[in-house]
Amino acid sequence: FAVAPLYLADRELGVLIADNAITRSPIDLTNLRLLQIYAQAASSAVQNTRLYRELMERIVVGEQVNLTLRESQHHLLRAERLSTIGKMAALLAHEIRTPLASIGGFGRRMLRSAPPEDPRREEMEIIVSEVRRLERLVDEVLGYSRISKSEFKSTDINSLIRSVMVTMQEELQRGSIRLALNLDSRLPNAEVDEAQLRQALMNLISNAIEAMSSGGTLTLTTSFDEKYCEIGVTDTGVGINKEHWDKLFTPFFTTKTTGTGLGLAIVSQVINNHGGSLRFESVPMKGTSFHIRLALHPEHLLQAEALPEGNSLS
Repeated sequence: FAVAPLYLADRELGVLIADNAITRSPIDLTNLRLLQIYAQAASSAVQNTRLYRELMERIVVGEQVNLTLRESQHHLLRAERLSTIGKMAALLAHEIRTPLASIGGFGRRMLRSAPPEDPRREEMEIIVSEVRRLERLVDEVLGYSRISKSEFKSTDINSLIRSVMVTMQEELQRGSIRLALNLDSRLPNAEVDEAQLRQALMNLISNAIEAMSSGGTLTLTTSFDEKYCEIGVTDTGVGINKEHWDKLFTPFFTTKTTGTGLGLAIVSQVINNHGGSLRFESVPMKGTSFHIRLALHPEHLLQAEALPEGNSLS
């Protein structure tokens, strides 16, 4: 047999081995020269193949970089448009809020003073209901524009939840929804922004109420371990289609005929401000559960771990 090196310049590529094992003929000088020619051709072929593969890999990387760049440009343009829209919406909401409060106040006063047989009572109820809906839209827009740096203080989470439920008791009664509170009495205080967390809980509960248009059960739970506490909001409503999961916390995305699409966006922003995590599970026509996980103490606020199960945002 004979061995010829495969190389290009000073780069070793391998070896080419030839033999006459079958004929057992001697390998003469002519055969050696042919082998040398084949080795040179093989060296070029191997090197060209490697160069081609490297070129294709760089093309793929270049295309990915180009795609990422285009996506970044798209996100920047979208963020700029959303920022402009957000400022306009906040300005309009602020201007609308005062006259809307007056309309709602007069409407509720007229409704309370109207006797049951008053033929205008149904119209007054519509006015009060629509004003209430507009007030919520205005609050969502202003709430989203106001969320900025959080101010943490020691807060009794269970007391905060009970306070929120007192505020929303009328909505629960109107929707024929039963409330179940499974709050751990041993839950220690947590370092949170009370106003922001209250807003996040109200948004989750409002969404749960809307998902149970025919009545149902709203369950709120609390639990904790050494570093974290968890708040659960569970409904027995219509659930969320899986095709909407990846857009659920996107500002202005909504599957409802009414609403701003800012409710869950506000929730996610509040949880991000707290360095926490948010996950959810949903089964169509059976219900949805949201779980907020927050650090109990300030030194852990930036170290909240994402939960491995379910769908999470952290």
